[in-house]
Parts: sequence; structure tokens; C-alpha cells
Amino acid sequence: MEEIASNNIVTEDKELYKGYRSKALEVLKKYNAYIWSDIDLVTDEHTFQGIILPRSETSDEFHIVLKLESGYN
Repeated sequence: MEEIASNNIVTEDKELYKGYRSKALEVLKKYNAYIWSDIDLVTDEHTFQGIILPRSETSDEFHIVLKLESGYN
């Protein structure tokens, strides 16, 4: 029974953060953000508003992909 529960958690986690790993995954979890979340990303110079998109499993570990309100990724 425990094994099934832990598999469900892994599956759910994988779906919430599809394609993200390592550093990018740590950042998403730190801010409780997951794919399809609407977010405001604030840097020293800009604020970006958009939706976090899923990534390919083979993508690098450093980038988070946003669909911006303007339509750009």
C-alpha cells in the first residue's frame, strides 16, 4: 500500500513540474509554482507576467519557460 501511495506522489510531482529538473525544479518548488501557473516574475530590471509551460525531458536544467501575455515564450 505504501508503495502505491509513494508512486502516486512521484507521478503527481512529475506532472506538476513536467520537464523541469535540478536548479529550475528547485526554484519552482521554492516558490510553490508549477506548470500552467500564472506568475509574476520580478527581476532587478523587469517584471514579467505569464504562464509556466512544461518542458522537454531532455531540456537543460537552468531555464523556466513562460508564455508571456504578449504571446512570446
